Amino acid sequence: MDDELRRLRAEKHRAYQQLQASERPRVEVCTQCQQPSFKTEVCPKSGLYHNIKNKKLIGGHVIEGNIVNSAQLMAAIDSTRVRWAASRTSLVRADAESLNIFQTFVQQMDGKVNRYGILYGLYKAEEKIIEAHAVYEPEQIGNEYAFLEQKDPFLDTVDAVAAGLGLRRVGVVCTHPPRDNDVMLLNSRELLLCAREQSCFGDECVLLTIAKNDKEGGVLECQAWQASPQCVHLYRLGVLHERAPRRRPATGAATAAASPYNVDEEEEAEGIAQRSAHLQNPEEARLVYSEVELEVAEEKTDAAGHRHFVSKLPSHTVDTRWFTSYVAVEQFQSSIVRGLFLRRNRPAMAPPTMANLRNYMKDPKRQKDSFAEKLADFHVLVFLAETLSMSDDMPTLIEIARTRKMTPAAQNYEMLLDAYMQS
Repeated sequence: MDDELRRLRAEKHRAYQQLQASERPRVEVCTQCQQPSFKTEVCPKSGLYHNIKNKKLIGGHVIEGNIVNSAQLMAAIDSTRVRWAASRTSLVRADAESLNIFQTFVQQMDGKVNRYGILYGLYKAEEKIIEAHAVYEPEQIGNEYAFLEQKDPFLDTVDAVAAGLGLRRVGVVCTHPPRDNDVMLLNSRELLLCAREQSCFGDECVLLTIAKNDKEGGVLECQAWQASPQCVHLYRLGVLHERAPRRRPATGAATAAASPYNVDEEEEAEGIAQRSAHLQNPEEARLVYSEVELEVAEEKTDAAGHRHFVSKLPSHTVDTRWFTSYVAVEQFQSSIVRGLFLRRNRPAMAPPTMANLRNYMKDPKRQKDSFAEKLADFHVLVFLAETLSMSDDMPTLIEIARTRKMTPAAQNYEMLLDAYMQS
């Protein structure tokens, strides 16, 4: 290295040292995923675009640079025209056992608490079929009108257990009070939850809803839905909200919000009663709020058979049905994992213990099952992931559950767990 280059480097170093901390170049870290924002375009936790606040947004279209050409302007105008889109997933097959245990708890609470859960399963791309094999209920609170998500520090561990079984997140499931589908299909919270799942984990993801149908004598119905690609895009931009914000933020500012449902810090601190008051009235609950004015473009056919679009006046609120499409759903029995063991995070219920595991393992109904077959329960594995080492023990236990074979390792862990359960 020559002397001139050394001098220049020393000069640059001195200039850098004189800068204030706020003036120094730094890598921006996302407050949601805690990762450098340049690593992925979309935050894997919130489903919002990284660094959208640093870009120019015209309508529902992101503009690079300061010059807008005619094609970009037309795309910006077109992006504010809401058009209904058919679902991209053709069928959802959901494990009947998991759904039944999920909704039974709500029925036992006489509908005073609504719940939501994360679906883990498989996606068969060629057939466009979702298979939901397990349901995990994260930390949450609920009342007779809705559920409200809480931060769950254990969720990454649950994701890892599912991944070891060859499963991934394929959507969410929730309960809601009886409703008239002619008035409302999904409320704004359910729609945004669906949009977030699709944004984070793939457009094929779905939302399952379970509720009584009062028109059919109170029979329970399970229905599946998807948010439109346009809805997912607007969600990623941070411009969709459950209701009008008290202080309307600048476009893109919602990307810094702490909640996946795009609320400010003051709203985030409120309880479920305040946060869910707008969901009590179906006429209000069925509307999703957009910071960008949107116009619904309804396709109609005239007497001559020509199709054309009829647009309504631009508005900041849109009926969720314009962003929602129905997906066929059927029940099946998972061949990968069962879901009979106790759940975590249920209100007024103590978390599972080793005594509960002992009762499960020794249950006469399972006396003919091997240890490996008993272990093949999603919630048993989730419980053990709290107790044992995720790096040392759980990979082996998950493999035993996946193969259901009594290998020497399975026999060793059977004795080990038996000792734990007796202590």
